[in-house]
Amino acid sequence: MRKLTFFTLLLSSLSLSLSAQYFSAVYPNAGSGLAGSPTGGGYLLTTTSGILKVGLQGQPAWNRQLTGIFLLDASGLDNGQAALTGFKGDDAYFNTIDTNGILQQSSVYALTNFTGQQDVGQAVRWAGGFYCLAGTFREPGAAGTEAFFMCLNSSHNITMAYKMEGPQSEVFSGFSPVLSGGGFSLLANTDSDGAGGTDVLLLRTANDGSLQGSTLFGGAGEDMGWAVRPLTSGGFAVVGETSSFGNQQQGFLARLDGSGNLQWARGFSNVASLADVAELPDGSLVMIGNRGPSANPEDIVLLKTDASGQLQWARAYGESNTAEQAGGLTALPDGGFLLTGSSGAPSFNNLFVARTDADGRVDNCTGNSLNVTASTISFQTPQPSGQLTYNLATSQVSRSGVVTNFSSPSVTPSLCVTSGVRTVEGIPGTALSIYPNPSPTPPHWAIECEQAMPVEARLTDAFGRILLRKELLLSAGRNEWRPEMGSLPKGVYTASISNGQGVVSKKVVIQ
Repeated sequence: MRKLTFFTLLLSSLSLSLSAQYFSAVYPNAGSGLAGSPTGGGYLLTTTSGILKVGLQGQPAWNRQLTGIFLLDASGLDNGQAALTGFKGDDAYFNTIDTNGILQQSSVYALTNFTGQQDVGQAVRWAGGFYCLAGTFREPGAAGTEAFFMCLNSSHNITMAYKMEGPQSEVFSGFSPVLSGGGFSLLANTDSDGAGGTDVLLLRTANDGSLQGSTLFGGAGEDMGWAVRPLTSGGFAVVGETSSFGNQQQGFLARLDGSGNLQWARGFSNVASLADVAELPDGSLVMIGNRGPSANPEDIVLLKTDASGQLQWARAYGESNTAEQAGGLTALPDGGFLLTGSSGAPSFNNLFVARTDADGRVDNCTGNSLNVTASTISFQTPQPSGQLTYNLATSQVSRSGVVTNFSSPSVTPSLCVTSGVRTVEGIPGTALSIYPNPSPTPPHWAIECEQAMPVEARLTDAFGRILLRKELLLSAGRNEWRPEMGSLPKGVYTASISNGQGVVSKKVVIQ
């Protein structure tokens, strides 16, 4: 018996057979797709109109269409529920919904020192026990929009709030909790500062929301960031769109270090914009966006690069007779991806979904190869001029409870499922056992192997964020290991090991 003593964060629990089923589907009048997350026996799909649960082959289980609400983002929670944000009338809206489609507590938020403005929640994230929202508000008579950021406790009460203001328009387009060291990364687009036109601003804050640093980058044209993700190796990946290089708009990927210094940026031809990004266990990056600008009609695209931004492959998805728009991207435990978006120009009110394999394919359905060229682009990084202010505003935001009404219309998708079910058989001759489970601390891990082998281990949280990747060398026989690590927030985590030919994935509950 070999005892593993690596200082590694890796958890495991209930035995899980990885049976991946691939499909693409269009759900008429279900709303524009925003985000998707795996849940028991299927996926939760959030749209601008509500939330839809589908099975592993895309069959609808239930549909909740919210009345008088326009949603803009969703985030999966540790318990499989979802948090939703958008706006209701002139107020920012927030709600949670459980895995059975039952609406939980609903709230609206407004900046109380102004009247007649519109407050919009544009992004929401679950941050280990509390919710955080980012969005925009508009003061009466102001030249443009301003941005706000706030966090809420489990009762939806405000624990802290900040606002960012300037002489023109500012929008918080995305944010994410930082993996190590705590705090948040806030992504904004600003017309008030920068190299020209609209530029991208990344703010780094402490856990209490106070500003730790900022990075401004862009060019002479219009540059907008749409998503930011912290990386396991430190630093951040930002995706968006730029018209500062050449004659056509293109999607971009930028890498910044942990201090916010811009390390490199890549532009992608034949891609008009990138909307979301996810990091994979080997450090590679996958991005969802839109084909363009000359493509007619547009398609949703999926790109994969290595850790340095070098393109590995590109795929296009969509129906042949209409345009599609990209929504969200989720990297799944078996290596595949869940893509959400919309179709049906000009309203784009039909939900588009593709559940792909690790190479972005849905055989016989969609996922055709796309000719894309990656090139290095050189953003300017001017020092902020001081025209923007970021100040505490907790006392200026009010919360009100609100009743959310909904309907449950039936939906009949146009569904394409691949012939046969591709199954990841695990790793032959390898067995896992975990004890105890659930556990308040990292449990013991026992791995039985018929032969010695190296494996790559990884841990992801409920958002699909990769918290750990580590090479382990297993010996023939029984390998025992208990992680030497601190505590984790309560919730469900997913761990997996891979030897390059098979994958075993398991879950553990920390209570």
